[in-house]
Amino acid sequence: MEKLYQKYGKQKENEPQQLVILGITSEKDKVKVKKFVTQNKITFPILAEGIKAFKDYKVTQLPTVLFINKDGSVCSAHFGTVTYDEPKFDAEITGFMGGATPRK
Repeated sequence: MEKLYQKYGKQKENEPQQLVILGITSEKDKVKVKKFVTQNKITFPILAEGIKAFKDYKVTQLPTVLFINKDGSVCSAHFGTVTYDEPKFDAEITGFMGGATPRK
């Protein structure tokens, strides 16, 4: 997810943000969450205690990756451990973003 964030989500100076990436965890211990974020060099925001979000989007297993459009509709879902597959995710993201060009 960090690679996707760097490619699409991290807002660059004088550019509109293309994609919002938000990590959501059920972990209540914010010290544990911060340690995980630091160890894994995650720069996108993480929402701790995200149980309501899990319920709202009917997440039944972790990890789950949801691509949600600006209207709040789920465009794509991936269940279980996800490894970064650049062509696959590029195709999905550019598809629901109307052909957005990934950053280099």
